Amino acid sequence: MPGDEAGRGAAVHYPVAVLFFCFERHFVRGANSAFEVAGRGLGLPDDAAEGATVRVELPGAGPVDAVVDYRNPYFIGLRTDDAMYRLFGRNHFGAPVGVGVHDFAPGADAQRTGDAWRTWLGGLFA
Repeated sequence: MPGDEAGRGAAVHYPVAVLFFCFERHFVRGANSAFEVAGRGLGLPDDAAEGATVRVELPGAGPVDAVVDYRNPYFIGLRTDDAMYRLFGRNHFGAPVGVGVHDFAPGADAQRTGDAWRTWLGGLFA
């Protein structure tokens, strides 16, 4: 490989940070409709199927277009240009609803993202 005299391959450096954030609200544990409430709270239509592009209101990001890249009764996967958002409907199994955010945007801020989701979930399930 050019620039690699030792033959070990070139290092790849990505210009952005990758952020993973997961948050669980204990007070939605076991609530049968908590997962559905969370999806609707984002503005996700009940009938949005995998592959659909939807306009959703994501905490910390505002209104954005996202692709539904996975959806079943226990999991919602949304993908934007800069991030992947995952909602886990573990309330169906007696556990809290979970949220995961993988943010690839330049300047991704875990604290800001976490605060935005905590505030949103707190208000949604108050």
